[in-house]
Amino acid sequence: MKRYALLILFIGVCFFCRITSLYAEKRTNLLRFETLSTSAGLSSSSVSGICQDAQGFLWFATQGGLNRYDGRTMRVYENDPFNSNSLVHNQIQTIYTDEDGSLWIGTYGGLSHFDPIKNLFTTYRADSSKPRSLSNNIVIAIHRDVKGYLWVGTQDGLNRLDEATGTFTVYRNNPGDPLSLPHNTVRVLEVDRNGKLWIGTYGGLSEYDSTRDAFITIPHNGEKGINLGSPSVMTIVEDPESSGTLYLGTWGGGLC
Repeated sequence: MKRYALLILFIGVCFFCRITSLYAEKRTNLLRFETLSTSAGLSSSSVSGICQDAQGFLWFATQGGLNRYDGRTMRVYENDPFNSNSLVHNQIQTIYTDEDGSLWIGTYGGLSHFDPIKNLFTTYRADSSKPRSLSNNIVIAIHRDVKGYLWVGTQDGLNRLDEATGTFTVYRNNPGDPLSLPHNTVRVLEVDRNGKLWIGTYGGLSEYDSTRDAFITIPHNGEKGINLGSPSVMTIVEDPESSGTLYLGTWGGGLC
């Protein structure tokens, strides 16, 4: 009797696996990809960022300018060296959609803010003669926090923009201060559902403490039983079904 029960169980498992396999095959057959390339008007085949604005337009950050797609046609925004209100640089690293529908574009030549209503760009660049300018022109990450501050991560420092004055508060690593930024290269910024700002750098993960204006760095080398696998945190995503759970993509250390 026991032998027959096991046989029935085995047949049931095989049947379920076959049904699952057929379903997966059916789903795969339904997948269809359409390529948008330079022949469709895209300014470059290398796309580094995608976002959608409140009007429904898709925006593509490329290595050859900013592209707006309406589902049929592409409009390209490029740097014009004779127009200070144009995109600051054509090689774009990241793009961020703001609450008011405007766009923040991080490039290899500085930060641009695009107002779609006025159709113009405002530029922020590093300037050694201005101590409160952007810390570095290679802008890698952009995010706005719950208090309304815009944070800009660069290859050399984290910046908080005062939009009223157009100036930045710059945060960098100080080897003698454990509450400073763990590394000057900021790869990713993320605000979780509790309003916490997380900073992923080449030196680990930090949480910004606004009450102390300091950074609480999470150990990454096994200290306190925590091991990120790699100090280089490249991307952060919060679990949509579990408040407080973050997924970290690291360079060379896997997923945490």
